[in-house]
Amino acid sequence: TNRLAVLNLLSVLHNQDADTDDLAEAINTDVTTSYKMLKLINSAAFGFSRKIDSIQQGVMLLGQRKLASWASMLAMSTINDRPSEILRTAMTRAKMCELLADAVSIKPSDSYFTVGLFSALDLLLQRQLTELLAPLPLNSEIVGALLSRTGRMGEALSCVLAYELADWASVKFANLTTNQILIANVEAVTWTNGIMDML
Repeated sequence: TNRLAVLNLLSVLHNQDADTDDLAEAINTDVTTSYKMLKLINSAAFGFSRKIDSIQQGVMLLGQRKLASWASMLAMSTINDRPSEILRTAMTRAKMCELLADAVSIKPSDSYFTVGLFSALDLLLQRQLTELLAPLPLNSEIVGALLSRTGRMGEALSCVLAYELADWASVKFANLTTNQILIANVEAVTWTNGIMDML
């Protein structure tokens, strides 16, 4: 039941036809995710000068894409029968993919975050990735990156996975140096540790 609820929430969060109200309502329906979301939005990670009292406010301040990325991560953190290391891996991949995109000035980088995060969905939900992605309203670029490593997002994910496996010959993305990729990994791990501590 928990896993089905997470998949249903992910489906709404990544529906491009969903408006601000739909997004806020979907997050608010999941009490654990909405609680964690408000806690995070009001943390030093975001640094807002005023207190955010509602998910609706969060959507307005962060934008739908950014909030959907964060809410997806938090929804995945509610899967309660899997080792926390899998979530840590998913979050590190997500942040590193996003940082690689930022390093070569690809905007917006939210989709890269989603690709990294969803690359561990099969480990969290213990089902084939193709089966899990089928009901989600993701664009073909994200699906291609996840299933076939195609496009720039696929290249970023391949780089992150190669780094994970210490396959140094395959650790490359765009024109970034090995040192820049190393820095992205260190920053991603540090960020993940900080978020995991808050969760």
